[in-house]
Amino acid sequence: MNENKLAKLEAATVYGERSKRRVKDFNHLNTLAKKGQIVFIGDSIIEFWPTGELFAGLKEKTGLEVYNRGIDGDTSNRMLERIEANVCSVAPKALYILIGTNDFIVKFPTEYTIENIKKTIEAVKLHCPDCTVFIQSLLPVNKELDKAMVSSRKNKKIIAFNDELRRLVLNLGCIYVDVFEQMLDETDNFSAEYSYDGLHPSVTGYIRLSEIITPLIAAKAAPPAPAAEAPLTISEISGDPPAEG
Repeated sequence: MNENKLAKLEAATVYGERSKRRVKDFNHLNTLAKKGQIVFIGDSIIEFWPTGELFAGLKEKTGLEVYNRGIDGDTSNRMLERIEANVCSVAPKALYILIGTNDFIVKFPTEYTIENIKKTIEAVKLHCPDCTVFIQSLLPVNKELDKAMVSSRKNKKIIAFNDELRRLVLNLGCIYVDVFEQMLDETDNFSAEYSYDGLHPSVTGYIRLSEIITPLIAAKAAPPAPAAEAPLTISEISGDPPAEG
């Protein structure tokens, strides 16, 4: 794709007033937030995720807060722009990223989206070297549930994108979270059990995703178990000096 056409596509993703306010709100919240916690960032699927309710168990396992930094309509290039201010400023212990489905609507080339995700990961590694980065596969879609909402997104293209994403994530030493197949129905579309509009998860869908994700993040973010104390020796119990031998 030539630079002029790409520039026009990028211009189409410039944040509106709501998204600009969200970025500013997150920046303000980050001045109040604790560092070293868990952050979720991405598009509407992240923004609408009831992280407070569904990750109470994760907080209990890790002792860490879960901060949601999702913005409805976000694209890979705009998320890259805000990654330092909205995420790196709180130096998370774990970062969970889901981005890319809106890039399909803008018609960004796959290699452009993948490159933006690569730059995002590199920025996190630079500013937060101790952060564990999780990247989720894109979810399937189901036009039968809401054709207008799904729009031009197609599962065949999503599968191809996820393959590219997996390679990138593993090459960069991050954790790829593949949930695509687990959200399908018998027709290989986003299950109506888990989605109300064929694009976004329903509460049931979010519960299922949270069940998959919680043990993965907890395994990396939970504090280490305290070292077992060595058993007392006879001399320590009795108070006598150890025998010479």
